Amino acid sequence: MQPTPSTPGSTPSSPTLLTDLRAEVGAESAPLLQFILRHAALIACGVGLFVLVLVGAGIWNWRNETAREDAQAELARISLSLKGEERTKALGELAARAPEDVRFAVLAAQAQSAAESQDWTQAARIYGEAARLDSEGSLGQAALFAQCGALMNAGTPESASEALAVLQALTGRVEAARQGALLRMQAEAALAAGRTDVAVAVFSKLAEDGDQDDQAYYRFRVEQLRGTSAGTASDAPKAPAE
Repeated sequence: MQPTPSTPGSTPSSPTLLTDLRAEVGAESAPLLQFILRHAALIACGVGLFVLVLVGAGIWNWRNETAREDAQAELARISLSLKGEERTKALGELAARAPEDVRFAVLAAQAQSAAESQDWTQAARIYGEAARLDSEGSLGQAALFAQCGALMNAGTPESASEALAVLQALTGRVEAARQGALLRMQAEAALAAGRTDVAVAVFSKLAEDGDQDDQAYYRFRVEQLRGTSAGTASDAPKAPAE
């Protein structure tokens, strides 16, 4: 019996990989095979894209690690080789391009450099910028304390008022070990800002809840401030009698 000639344009019937797969796959898995066959190109593209994503992520991590190491090396170089305003400026330029996980250290170094040059306004601004990078962490709180110290060193009632506002915002957020230092800074900032009433209230709280060895000193400060306020009031000119 002679084989049936194939019609023009048709594919000669011969065993192929796909026909072998169809023969091996059971009826339950046939729909899955049909789906794979229909979308083979799309699946292949998806796998290729996944591989590209993995490769890209590896390259990104490598570049980030390299950038981090470069920034740390640059921070060390600037801190050791430059001084004064030149160092402060160079650290500011580095902070602008440093990776996020290195930027806090760069800003802290820049703020310290400005403080060493007694540029208290700039130091306070940079400490505040560093604090925002770790607003809920202990490093951020330390930066806020340093910012308030710079504001107090600026020596103006306006800067003292700003320091007092920052310190009051920290109330209830600092750990117990820092609570006493926070209150003492609040009292001194209040005095520098001309807020004697606030200073008396804070020193009174310290006289009750502060360290026992220091309570007598705090009571003395309260009496001193109240006496000063009373003396100022008694010395004030009285209105002429009608």
